[in-house]
Amino acid sequence: MVSVEDIEKHLKEKFSSEDDKIKVIDESGGCGAKFLVAIGSSQFDGVSLLERHRIVNELLKEEISQIHAITLKTWTLKQYEEKINTL
Repeated sequence: MVSVEDIEKHLKEKFSSEDDKIKVIDESGGCGAKFLVAIGSSQFDGVSLLERHRIVNELLKEEISQIHAITLKTWTLKQYEEKINTL
């Protein structure tokens, strides 16, 4: 079973800056089948949405193979601050 901590651990390998923001929510009631992942990072500045998702999908390849669904919110830091409270 995949946990919030498993996903956070892999994301922090790539998004390790003190400014990077990571929020992972288990939307499956704790069974680890469906997650929402929100990331805010300056690494996404000037990067297309498709490429942002490719980066995260590659990082979470192992976890994604074990879960039913994942929703990605990949934002710049400015976008993160503007949108995080809408989740």
